[in-house]
Amino acid sequence: MENILDKKRYQLRISGMESAPGKVSARMLCSFLETLMATSERATSLLVTGEGSRKGPKPKWLAASTDFTVVGIKSGSTICEVEALPLRHAAPDIFAQIDMSPEQTRWSGNETTLDLATRAINEAKELDTPGNLFDNSVLDSLLGLESIFRDNDGKFECASDDFADMKFTLDKDAFPNFEKNKRQIPSYQSCIISGLLNEIAHSDGRFQLKLDNGRQIIGKVQKEKIDIEELRPLWGNHATVQGIVHFKINGQPRLIKANKIQAYTVGDSIFDTLPTASDADLSKMVKNRARQAGSFDPLELAGTWPDDEPIEDLLAELD
Repeated sequence: MENILDKKRYQLRISGMESAPGKVSARMLCSFLETLMATSERATSLLVTGEGSRKGPKPKWLAASTDFTVVGIKSGSTICEVEALPLRHAAPDIFAQIDMSPEQTRWSGNETTLDLATRAINEAKELDTPGNLFDNSVLDSLLGLESIFRDNDGKFECASDDFADMKFTLDKDAFPNFEKNKRQIPSYQSCIISGLLNEIAHSDGRFQLKLDNGRQIIGKVQKEKIDIEELRPLWGNHATVQGIVHFKINGQPRLIKANKIQAYTVGDSIFDTLPTASDADLSKMVKNRARQAGSFDPLELAGTWPDDEPIEDLLAELD
């Protein structure tokens, strides 16, 4: 049973719009709240699954995580008071076991979905950022507000009552950077990666692949191509994963959607390094077959093959 003392409180402030001070149209208030809900949901999903949005029904844990409550509206500007449970209380089955890299996510276990949205928004407002906390879907939710700010000096602010530095401000100056960051996120590409296959949520097809150098990547099984039950012997062992890798804005991998997973063999050692988006240049080289005899580097193959080509055939090219 949830304890009201565990809830965190936030102030949502809307100012500078066409309405009189202390008033806001229902349509505009709904737009702000819908955007905040969508951004919170996508930032939370991104933390857990490696993707902000996906097809199919919303998981119960995500619905529970993003269920914050408006508890009051005050004048001044227009101020909504909102409460939200820390994620470890809202969805304990997920957030009690989640294994995150603290240096990338600053994850402590006590954050709410609004904290994750705040961090994602602040990172997305910056250029030359690693992009750990946002993807295209997070940026799309924020860009939906651009038309509201286009012809005024309005602001939408969110501040935590518990932590002074947990706050964000949205105004018309933020949207050019949102748009630029969206354009600069690299396209996904086919890759092969080898590492220790750790189970996170068997029924959902999520896994974690840990490499020998300590780096890791979130994975998701494409169930239409892989029978999850057949993977049971591989959990906790080294494996080789073939699939589509999605990247952060800095070119580092965020997620691999696996369409083939098999036991690790000695020849798979060339795949023990995470690919980067810059590997796309090598992909073009291999696809165009523009290699000269005697100058072929086997590492050019890593991260370059189409999805439907078996790993065994690809390794045969090394012979």
